[in-house]
Order: sequence, then structure tokens, then C-alpha cells
Amino acid sequence: MGMSAISEVGRAGMSAICVGILRGCLEEVVKFAKERIVYGKPIAKLQPIQFEIADIKTEYEAANLLKDAGKPCATEFVVPKYYSTEAAVRASKRIMDLMGGYGVINEYPVGRFLRDALAAIPSGGTSHIPKIVIALSELRK
Repeated sequence: MGMSAISEVGRAGMSAICVGILRGCLEEVVKFAKERIVYGKPIAKLQPIQFEIADIKTEYEAANLLKDAGKPCATEFVVPKYYSTEAAVRASKRIMDLMGGYGVINEYPVGRFLRDALAAIPSGGTSHIPKIVIALSELRK
């Protein structure tokens, strides 16, 4: 197995890990929104919270579809890795903001989601590298 094949496997693995982080973020935000009561109602009834949940669900589904569409070609491996790692960071940050102080205590897994997502970005190449690969691929057309 050549070095580029190892990198492609690593990128695919990071994409899968980040899809898992996105799934965890989605499950955690739904659970928290249903359980957190403000002014006598669960925050899940608030439209801005529903919008956040919809955004995280959309990023989860998009990252999952991109991961499953990966083909043995550099561009098709870097697009899912780039998207899923960045989406996992965005989702983790959204949930931390939504949960306020609860988002940073160890009783909730949100802090771990953010740490894991941030660690996934440089694994297999920082976000700048996939951007270069994607852009060069498009410029060659």
C-alpha cells in the first residue's frame, strides 16, 4: 500500500469519525432541548433551538452522504474529510453555545465532541490541504 493510499484511508477514517461526532451532537442536542425547561417549557419548543437542531441534522446527513460516496480518488476522499471535520466542529460549537454553562461541564459529552472534532482536522491533513486538492482538481478541468 503506497503512501497516498494510506492517506486516503486516513481521510476516510477521519470522515467516518466526524460523522459519528455529528451523530452524537445531534442526539445530545435533542436530548438536552427536550429536558431543559425554561419558563415552564422545554427549550425544544423554541424556534431558534429547532433551527439549530435542523442545521445539525442537515450537516450530519450531508457528511454521511459524502462519506458513503467516497471513491478511490484523492478528491473524492478529501471532500468528505474536509466537510465532515469542519461540520463536526461547527455542530459542537453550536451545542456548546446552546447549552451555555452545561456545555462545558464533564457531565455532558459536548466538550469531548469539540475536542475530538478539533483533533480530527489535522489528522490526515489540515483543512488547508483538502482545499488545495479540491481547488487544483477543479482548475484542471
